[in-house]
Amino acid sequence: DGTGQIIVTVNGETSNALPFTVRSGNIYFVAPNGNDSNNGRTTSTPWLRLQRFTNLSPGDILYARGGEYISENLNGNDAHVMLYNFDGAPGSPIALVAYPGETAWIDGSKSGGRMLVRQADWGSSTSDYLVFSKLKIENLNPTNGGFTAFQVVGRYIRIIGNSVLNRRTYAAAGIFNTDNTEYLYLYGNYVKDSGTDNWAHFVYGKTKSAIPGGETAYQYIAYNEVDGYVDNLGPHACGGGMIDIARESDAGAKTSHHIYIHSNLFKNSGGDLFYTEGGTNDTYAVNNIYVYNNLIINGIPCTAYPDQFTFNGFIRDFYVFNNTIYKSGSANLSFIATWGVNAPIQWPVFMNNLFITIDNTQPYFGLGWYGEVHSDHDLYYSSLVPSGARYYITNAVAADPSFVNPSGGDLSLQSNSPAIDAGTSSVSAIVSVDYDGNTRPMGAGYDIGAYEYAGPAVPMLQFSSGTYSVSEGTATATINVTRIGSASGAVSV
Repeated sequence: DGTGQIIVTVNGETSNALPFTVRSGNIYFVAPNGNDSNNGRTTSTPWLRLQRFTNLSPGDILYARGGEYISENLNGNDAHVMLYNFDGAPGSPIALVAYPGETAWIDGSKSGGRMLVRQADWGSSTSDYLVFSKLKIENLNPTNGGFTAFQVVGRYIRIIGNSVLNRRTYAAAGIFNTDNTEYLYLYGNYVKDSGTDNWAHFVYGKTKSAIPGGETAYQYIAYNEVDGYVDNLGPHACGGGMIDIARESDAGAKTSHHIYIHSNLFKNSGGDLFYTEGGTNDTYAVNNIYVYNNLIINGIPCTAYPDQFTFNGFIRDFYVFNNTIYKSGSANLSFIATWGVNAPIQWPVFMNNLFITIDNTQPYFGLGWYGEVHSDHDLYYSSLVPSGARYYITNAVAADPSFVNPSGGDLSLQSNSPAIDAGTSSVSAIVSVDYDGNTRPMGAGYDIGAYEYAGPAVPMLQFSSGTYSVSEGTATATINVTRIGSASGAVSV
C-alpha cells in the first residue's frame, strides 16, 4: 500500500515517472450475464445488478463489464443504483467504473431504469466519497419521465468520463443534478442532445432548503463536451440549456458558491447556456463563480431565452475570463443578459474574452432592468463595441481575431491575431493555462480568448549519430544523438 512511481527502462533508456497509489480495498465485477448469487470477485463470477455497488466498502472498486444493464426497479425508484446514506472515506472512495475497453450502458427509456444513479430518500440522506466513471446512458425519454442520469447529494463525488446521449424530454432539471453537493468533480463527460428546452440543463445545481447536505459549493465542471440542441418541443421553444447555478430564497444561511466552470466545449445550446439565479433576499445568494477557458460555439436562436449568459437576482463575485464565444444566439437578440430582481446585483466581470457575433447587427449584451457591463481587455468583432450608459468597457480590442479555421471548428489563433499578448494578467490568480492546457502567458502577455498562441510549429530536423548545436535567435540547444540497436539512417528531432 502507498504511493509509488511507474518507470520503464528499455535498452538503457528510462521513461518519465508516472505516479500511482495502491490502497487497501477489493475489486469486484458485475456483468449483464452475471448472477447475484456469485461472489463477484472474478470476471468469471460477476454479479448481475449494478445496485450491488452499494454492498461495497471504502476503497473497493466495482468494474462493470460491457453490455446493456436492465434495472429491476428496486423499491419503485426507477434507477440502477440507489444510494442510501452510502459513503466511502477520505482517501478511500468507492468506485463504479466501466471495465477497460468495454462499454457498460443503460437505456433510460425502459421501465425502471430512467436514472443511472439516484440519491434515495432525497429529503433525508446524503452519500460521500464516490466515483462513477466511463458509463453510458442513452434515451432519457419523456414517455417514462426520464430526465436525469445522475442525481447526487453529498460530498467528494467524482463523475468522470461518462456519456449521455439523446435526452428527448422537457424538465427543469439537469442531466447531472448536483443540488447541495460539495466538492463535486464533473470531468470529461460527453453529452449529445441535452434536452428539448433551455430549462433542460446539462448541470443543475441549486442550494435548497428541502434537502439535506451542505451547499452547492466547490464544484469543478471541466473538460466536458456538450452538444445541446435537440428541438423546440418545450414551452420556451428552445433546445437544451447547459448550466444552472441557483439558490432558493428560503435556504437560510446557505448559499451557492465557488463553482469553477472551465475548459469545456459547449455548442448548440438552445439558450441559457449559463443561467445564474440568486433568489431575492440577500446579496450573497450566489457568489464566487468562475467561468474561464471555455469554447462556446453556435448557440441556437431562441426567441424566449436567446442569451448564452443570464445573470438574475442576488449574485456577487462572478468572473468570466478568457472564453471564446462564437456566433451564438440570433441576429437581433443579445447573447449575454444582465438583469436583476428587486435589487441590483454585483455585476459580473468580463476579462480577456473573445466575443464574435453572428453579424454586424447582433448586440452583445441585453441589460434588462438594472444591468451593467464591466468589461476589460475583451475583443469584440463583427458588431460595434457597445457603449453608452451602464457600459463600463476599458481596453477593448475591436478587430478580426484571425482564427486558424473557424468554418472547420478551429478557433485557435493565427500568428497575426490581434488577440495575442493583448489581454490582462489580472486573471492570473485563476487562469494559468489555456483550453489545451498550455501555460499562460507564453509571450509578452496574456492572449485573449480560450487559446494561448503557442507559436509556429517547429520544423523537424534530421540527424545522424553525433553531437550538434542548434540555434534560433539567442537560444542555443545541444543535441546528442545516440543510435540504439540496429536501426540505420537519420532520425527526426
